[in-house]
Formats: sequence, structure tokens, C-alpha cells
Amino acid sequence: MSTEKISSWFPIILLTFSAFIFNTTEFTPVALLTDIAADLNITEAKAGLIITIYAWVVLIMSLPLMLIASRIEFKRLLSIIIGVYCLGHIISVFAGSFATLLVARICIALSHCIFWSIAMPLAVKLAPPGKRAAALSLVGAGTAVAMVLGMPLGRIVGLSFGWRAPFALLGIAAFIIIVLLQFIFPKVPVTNRSSLSSLPQIIKNGPLMTLYVITACIFTGHFTGYSFIEPFLLNEAKLHVDLVTVTISLFGISGVAGSFIFSRYSSTSLKQLAYFATFGLAVFLLCLHIASYHYYSTVLICIMWGLAFAVYSLLFQDQVIKLMPEQASIAMSIYSSICNLGIGAGALVGGIVSSKVNLAYIGYAGAAVALVGALICAFFFAKKLIANQ
Repeated sequence: MSTEKISSWFPIILLTFSAFIFNTTEFTPVALLTDIAADLNITEAKAGLIITIYAWVVLIMSLPLMLIASRIEFKRLLSIIIGVYCLGHIISVFAGSFATLLVARICIALSHCIFWSIAMPLAVKLAPPGKRAAALSLVGAGTAVAMVLGMPLGRIVGLSFGWRAPFALLGIAAFIIIVLLQFIFPKVPVTNRSSLSSLPQIIKNGPLMTLYVITACIFTGHFTGYSFIEPFLLNEAKLHVDLVTVTISLFGISGVAGSFIFSRYSSTSLKQLAYFATFGLAVFLLCLHIASYHYYSTVLICIMWGLAFAVYSLLFQDQVIKLMPEQASIAMSIYSSICNLGIGAGALVGGIVSSKVNLAYIGYAGAAVALVGALICAFFFAKKLIANQ
């Protein structure tokens, strides 16, 4: 491969690292929920609100912020939103109360709103000819690696130096990315400015609206279980703290494998991938409680669960862009809102189940919601999947 061809991937690699830090910061509280709760003298269910409220800020603000930001050239926009991300992490490091931490998380969530509205469309714009799926998979792998390295390393650093330390490191990493942006990232002009006038077109797009409903169900089901995976593994599976870290790492590693599977089969086996991602996720959540009686079965279920969710995320983000190619940013901002509706609702449902019913049953609750999404996919969406050309 020539130097020119290699250099054409540098901006996408930088997007991948950005995806890594955004997802690491979103999910690091999941891995440190117990410590955050203890340090701030609150319950784990209340600490879980930093996940719920973060998600709901993204839900509410993604579309309006994308409309406001749509006139800004992409390189400049990335620099601004990653700068806001840095600010949120500075506040996190010095947060002395739950309220202050919540303010910091809201600040970070505002930057998240715009990043995930433009990340995948940007990857498609910057991809070398014929490498669309590979570019999407690479940026998607940033999310999976955040679970492989980001969450476990955040947990290790947090347990060793306090839960604030991972947020300090993420803030430093973001500053480095801002500097690299100035040298590596090309100027990408806005070709289709987002506006409210495109909303009727989106609303009338039946397959896209069905996709949004499926995503709400799948994300709610997934995060009903995943938001409380750390206390579940500690208290229900009775794993040693080190094994919890290993299990969460394996969950993430399976996500990287999911990225490669999507890249390899997205042009030939879309229906099969969609069925595996939706029905598989529901089945693996259903088996979570039963599997928790033995370490190896717990690991197996977590690996398969992570694989299914990674395939789902990449496959359905790709479909959003294909269904609305001319308004990909605004369609993705709505998709991001729907995802975070599911994240917030899942964390809320998981909190209610864990505090009012039994932590052991979070998988059953998540599976019930995910199954609804799987059935909708099977009967109303699978035949409308658009393959890569």
C-alpha cells in the first residue's frame, strides 16, 4: 500500500480515537458505579442517574444542536466539541458532590450530541473509494475498543487512584486529539446543511422510522442489563473484583470481533446479521441470570452479548445513512437521540429492577424489551435492508 493510500486513512483513524474517548467516558461510570456511589455517599441506583441523565441530555439536545452546528465546517466543529468535552472532564476531576458531577456529565453529553451526529457520515465522506464498510467498521471498532481497553483500564486506574483519575486522563487525551486535528484532519465543507425542512421527509420514511423504533427497544433492553453489569457480576455472579474487570474486557473484545464480522458480511448476509443481532441479544440477556451460577458460562454469555450488540450498532447506523444519504447528519442526530433514549430508559429500568425487585433479574427485564425490537425487525424491517453496493 502506497504512502498516499495509508495517509488517506489518518483522518478516519483520528475519528476512531475520538470515538474511543467519547465511548470510554460514557461507559466508564458503569465500571466504577460502586466506587462513585461510595465516594459521594449515595446509593448505586442514584449514581446510575449520571448515566440516565447523560443519555437524556443527548436525547433532547442532539437534534437542536445539530441544526445550530450544521453551518460550521466539520474540522472546526470537531475542535469545538472536543474542547467542550475537555471542559467537562476538568469539572469531573474536581467534582465534590453529586450535583457538580452531574453538571460535568451534562457538559460532556452536549459535546456527545454533535459528535455522534457527524462521526459516521464523516467516516463515509472521508473513506477511500470502495471502503465505506471498512471505514464504518474502523470507527465502530473505536467504540468496541473503548469497552476492551477503555472501560477496564478506567476501572483499574479508578480502583488504584480514585474514580476521578480516569476522567483526568480522558481530558488529556482529548486535548492531544485537538492538537492532532489541526495537522491531520482535512477541511470538510458542509454540502447539505441540516434544517427542520428535512424533518417531514424523515418522518415519511417508513423504513427509517421502523429502524428508530427497533433501536429504542434494543438499546433499552441492552442497557437495562449493561448499566448494572458491574454490581451484577460482583453481587450475583459472586466474581472477584479482578474477574469483573476481565469479564468486562472480554465483553469489549467481542465487540471488536463484531466490527470485523460486520465488515466481512455486510454485503452478503444482512438479514442473518440483523436476526443474530436482535434475537441474539434478547436470548443472551435472558440467559444472564442462569449463566451467573458459573464463571465460564457468565463469560460466554457476556462475549456473545457483546458480539450481538456490536453487530447491531454498526449494521443499523449504516442503514440510517443509506436510507437518508442526503440528510445523513440530521438522520444520525435523531438516531443518536433514540439510542440515548434507550440508554436512559434502560438505566432507569435497571435501577428500578435492582432496587425494587432484585438485581438478579435485570437480564429478564432487558430481554423482554429487546425481544419486542427483534420481532419488529423480523416482521417489518428485515426485507427492507439495503446492502452495500
